Amino acid sequence: PQAREHSAVCYDPEESRLIMFGGWANKWLDDVWQINVSSIVGPPYAILKVEPPLGPVTGNMHVTVRGVGFQSTNGMVIVAFSAGKLEATGQGEVIDDETIKVPTPNVQATIGAKDCIVRVQIGVRDLTTTTAKYTFFLNSIAEKSLCYGPGVLQEQQANVMTRFMIQTRNEEGGNRKSGREDFVITLQQKIPLGDGKVLFEDLPYELTDKNDGQYEVKYQADEGDVVVHVKLVDESGKPRPIRGSPFKPTFSKMARNKANE
Repeated sequence: PQAREHSAVCYDPEESRLIMFGGWANKWLDDVWQINVSSIVGPPYAILKVEPPLGPVTGNMHVTVRGVGFQSTNGMVIVAFSAGKLEATGQGEVIDDETIKVPTPNVQATIGAKDCIVRVQIGVRDLTTTTAKYTFFLNSIAEKSLCYGPGVLQEQQANVMTRFMIQTRNEEGGNRKSGREDFVITLQQKIPLGDGKVLFEDLPYELTDKNDGQYEVKYQADEGDVVVHVKLVDESGKPRPIRGSPFKPTFSKMARNKANE
């Protein structure tokens, strides 16, 4: 519109429009102008964060999007993950005014292992002008991961707490920097029964996620042999043996002091 003064201006929150009527430009005008400012002011909802803030590039990890005003608009919920010009989307579900649940997309062939920004679109509204962060990482590979520490070695002290570490690694051999992996771990004491027969008795253990790609396993065993199976659950839900598993540590009352440290 031409330059003018004394115009009437209002804002339409339903359609994010700025509307201007009339004004003075050497005469009184009676025209109406509008501009959509949704890309500036944003829709009537906003995103604050994503929980958890990271997941595998293979996707299908159910995350929670936190924000405000999600029930203010009806329609399909699209959660967009973008890194530069690359983008992948997932269809979400509004749980309440502050919560959206969404499975993450598979980004192996698109974004890859990168930090992303996340935005939300509901119905015909624009994407949020507020964003949250999410990181896609390369999946841990059982054959690349490893175990180390006294708990997988021979000649340890019987009836004394021992431990070993699990270090998860991705397909490129790089150490994972975050936790939340699933494992299937069994520790069994071998008990000779005579006539060459052996009974395997399960041992209790404590698994601690260090949240940096490492996991600590603590346990205690009687004198004799132990078999330790460590399997990493892959993206298809199949447990796969960690490199070197099963381990066969031994325990003795005559072992050197601090053998378990």
